[in-house]
Amino acid sequence: MAMIKVTNIPPNTSQDALEFFFENRRRSGGGPIEELEYDPDTKSAVITFEDPEAVKRVMGIPLLFNEVQIGVEKFQPVVEVGLEDSWTVIRKKHKIDGKAIEVCRYVPPPPPKPVPTYSNRVFIKNISEKTTKDGLENFLEANTNILPVGIKYGELEGTALVTFEEDVDFEKLQLSCQKRILDKSYLEVARVPVTNCVIVKNISENTSQDTLEFYFDNERRSGVTGVLDVKKFDDFCLVYFEELEAVDTVCGRSHKVDGQVLDVKVYHECLGQVESDDDGPFKPPASLEISDIDAKKLQFLIKSRPNQQAVDKQLEAVYGKPVWPKTSKSSALTIECTLTSETKDCRKIVRTWEAKIKENLNKFLDLLLVEKHTALQEAFPLVINELKSLTISNPDSVLVVIEKSNHEIYVTGQRQGVTEVSKHVAGIIDSIHNSNYFTQVMPGTEMSQHYVDCQHCGHYSDFYCNDCHQRMCGKCREDHLRNPYNKKHEVCGYKDRKLTFNSKPCKFHPTHQMVLCCKRCQIPICAICTTKDHAGHEFLDLEEVCTKNFRIRFEQICQIRDNVLPQSRITLLEAKEITKETKQNVERLRSVMTGKAALIKEMVDAVLSESLNELKTSGVSVVMQMEKQEKEVERYITKVETILEERKLSMVSENSEDFLSDVKTTPFMHLNPVPSLSKATLSFFDGPLSKDVIRKQFGFVRK
Repeated sequence: MAMIKVTNIPPNTSQDALEFFFENRRRSGGGPIEELEYDPDTKSAVITFEDPEAVKRVMGIPLLFNEVQIGVEKFQPVVEVGLEDSWTVIRKKHKIDGKAIEVCRYVPPPPPKPVPTYSNRVFIKNISEKTTKDGLENFLEANTNILPVGIKYGELEGTALVTFEEDVDFEKLQLSCQKRILDKSYLEVARVPVTNCVIVKNISENTSQDTLEFYFDNERRSGVTGVLDVKKFDDFCLVYFEELEAVDTVCGRSHKVDGQVLDVKVYHECLGQVESDDDGPFKPPASLEISDIDAKKLQFLIKSRPNQQAVDKQLEAVYGKPVWPKTSKSSALTIECTLTSETKDCRKIVRTWEAKIKENLNKFLDLLLVEKHTALQEAFPLVINELKSLTISNPDSVLVVIEKSNHEIYVTGQRQGVTEVSKHVAGIIDSIHNSNYFTQVMPGTEMSQHYVDCQHCGHYSDFYCNDCHQRMCGKCREDHLRNPYNKKHEVCGYKDRKLTFNSKPCKFHPTHQMVLCCKRCQIPICAICTTKDHAGHEFLDLEEVCTKNFRIRFEQICQIRDNVLPQSRITLLEAKEITKETKQNVERLRSVMTGKAALIKEMVDAVLSESLNELKTSGVSVVMQMEKQEKEVERYITKVETILEERKLSMVSENSEDFLSDVKTTPFMHLNPVPSLSKATLSFFDGPLSKDVIRKQFGFVRK
């Protein structure tokens, strides 16, 4: 049966609290409960677990419930029968479900010994966050008339263990705390069980749990024996002893294991793990300065506000707030702690705060990528010029940093963006390096070749080993001097190297070498020449003259290579760009002029159309007037012709009577005068028209 009996349960304990405690495997070692029978009067309970192994776990550790050590024992159910009946039952054989069971008389165990408590210590809960250490001391002294000599705050906020100078009247103090208030809070007071445990800190990484157990179970080394249990955690260890007196003995001595001096103190379960002896209200840790951060990634974060906000959010989850530097050249990031006394389990959280901050920050930094690109020294100005036209689709995700001193380009940011931008940067560098402007080996003499090739890796060589007579770059120089055989070699800048020149036989005196230089003639000569063709001239050491001129030529080449040539190539690119812009401007002007001419044509057509309309309107009126005048004259002529015919007809008749009668009737001929004519003339005002006027309106081309 998976049953235990629990005794010495504190008064006012509810069945739910007891059930929750024994279901919590971390606190009690128990597990799921099948049945719990609780008797408050006897302060005992019988618990049946679903898992029989839970009984072994619970029986294996000492238990404190509500600051009181409770008794736990294995329980066998008892069938109550009369005395006579019990003997009958015992003598008989019994089977259940076909399996024989053993029946014997139950003898109850003696009641558990009462758990001893400290007479001069109390455990206090519900301390206000506003209550200072001095305020708590004054309150307790006023209610006990005894001086508190020590206050140790617990891991849980608002708790503390108080040690008095003398034994304290617990009931009196408890009653006073129930009646009197401190900073708007009623203190809760409980007795402190005498502990059999010490907490050990400052343990070496090499020290195992077995080593600690063997040490503290050795009276010659630790002063005591009888270690009951050892529990090792990440940065501390709990050691339990069989005898309560062992705790004071151990804490009164110094201990050293594996070369490390141990920090051993009394451990009270009610306090939890106390970080230090710094008694008082919770104080957040000082700001954390992280200096081992990647400088390029930090520079990116300083420049990118959205990524700063992402880091802020990530560190906020572990109670951290970054203080972002104002300059991108900063090499460290400061993190402030946002823990307060109101934060739940703040003392527990603060122990791992620094580690959590670094862990979360590194998780974000691992998402960032840094790509380095190196360009040839003489090509670097052209690369920078091309990078000015580089377009980044999401500027907040990528930062491009140019370091002119090392001819390096760093692309930093989110992986996808860095990969995309790095591809473009690498393409620009390769395009310029592979152009006709640059070659890895300059044509010409050995003297000019050293500017671009190291004799080991082919990179630019800036150094020269006078012992090995080899050109080398900075990296190969370090590798060269790292070799123990080369430690005494003299490696200097290439221009400062010791020059050696092969002497040749004199053209005029083949048996003698040319080792001198005629200062006047500036040609190599031998010793015999000084007495013949060059007699009376001044002479110099040939090697010194060559060395001096070599270094002058060296400086000239450096000036051309590092300044004149790169600047000339940049100027050429600018010239090409100017030519391109000029062509574009010419085309633009051609388009403007064509458009202006078309506009003028449209205006002329509009004027012509308006003038024709005006002419049409005025011409119709004048023509109608002239046509009316013409018809009036036609009617007059018709009338005159009619009268003329009548007169002619009267003269044809031979009858005198008729003729005279007609003359009598129409003796006179009355004719209206011929209608007068009028003339209406339309005219066109020919405005001034000249090429200059049109040119002025059209515009001019200015250089």
